[in-house]
Order: sequence, then structure tokens, then C-alpha cells
Amino acid sequence: MWFLLFEIFKNMKNFYILFATIILFGCTGTQKNSVQKSDNKGQMPSGHTSQNSLDWLGSYRGILPCADCDGVEATVTLAKDLTFKQKYRHIGKSNEPQEMAGSFSWDRDGNIITLVPTGANDSVQYFVGENSLAQLDDQGNKVGGNEARQHMLTKANYDILEKY
Repeated sequence: MWFLLFEIFKNMKNFYILFATIILFGCTGTQKNSVQKSDNKGQMPSGHTSQNSLDWLGSYRGILPCADCDGVEATVTLAKDLTFKQKYRHIGKSNEPQEMAGSFSWDRDGNIITLVPTGANDSVQYFVGENSLAQLDDQGNKVGGNEARQHMLTKANYDILEKY
């Protein structure tokens, strides 16, 4: 009887070794590490990016710097269909908010969006962070130093606040 148990155990041991070998070599296939460019058709870059890892949909608010006023009170709302709406008001200059809408696209790395208003030639870029948009300078770089916080819009559930 012991001999029979020994044979069964020996065969199971071989089975487990064979199974582990198949799993080990089956999981080490070659994989290309490429980044796809987002093209407004839903293709997303591979890997973890702002585009595919963060909950970027929604409204962002803040006060941005202004050269000839006390600041620009801004709200940017991003939609899943890659469109945006923006409301802004120049503090100390006008009490009437202005609105614009348009589309936005992601950069090829999936971290920066470019807002292009409908019928306009200019655009604005933002780095998309966790619950924040950081307005980039004219060359597409993050603003650093003490001024960095002045170029931030933060996300909150403003839709609920606007209902009440």
C-alpha cells in the first residue's frame, strides 16, 4: 500500500512541476511597450496616465492670474465626449460671466489636454492631475514656484451646489 501511495505522490509531483513550468513560460511572452496617440476616437495610451487612471470628468474651479484685473474666476467642465464648457469672469472688471464651449484633445502621453474653443484660433493647455487642472504656460510647461498654485483649478461636486 505504501508503494502505491508513493507512486501516486511521485506522479502528482511531476504533474505540479509540469504545470508550474507551463505557467512560468506561458507568462513570459514578448510584449511591445508602445504608446498610442489619442485621436478623439477613444483610443487611449497604454500604461497609467491621467486619461485612463483618473476620474477627470466634471467641473473644475479656481481663480487664475490676470494681467489687467484682480483675477479670472474660471469654471471648466470636461465631458466624456471630449467637449468642454468654460465660464469665466474678470474680477474687478466685469460682473457678467462669459461662456465658451469647444472640444479638447489629449496629448500622446495622456496627461495634458488642449482646450480649443469653437470658432477660435487660440487654445489653452492643462495638465490633468488628481482632482485638479494645472494651467500650462504658452510653451506647454507647468508653472513652477510660488505661482504654481495660482494656475490651479480644483475639482469638486459643483453640480450639486449649483442645484441649491
